[in-house]
Amino acid sequence: TDELSELYVFRYVDDLKKKLDEWNEQIGKMQEQMSAASDEVRNRYEQQIQEMQAYREDAEKRMTALMESSAADWEKMRQQFEAAWGDIAAGFGRAWSRFR
Repeated sequence: TDELSELYVFRYVDDLKKKLDEWNEQIGKMQEQMSAASDEVRNRYEQQIQEMQAYREDAEKRMTALMESSAADWEKMRQQFEAAWGDIAAGFGRAWSRFR
């Protein structure tokens, strides 16, 4: 039914937002640690932060497009989003792992 479809979409988008919130938290942690680092380390942190922010922004744009898609296009857009999400999440993870 339409009600179940709307609930599914809501939960799906809510899960995505939670993941983006986690990424924002990780970026924030990196920014905090960067302030106490040497110039050389700070430059590396800044590069990683910029890379992580770019991945996050890409994910946010794709999520917005997904949320704005029509009911008829939802499944196609979701599949495209999930294909891209894997690459985006992997890139973010690589940037984060270089920080640790």
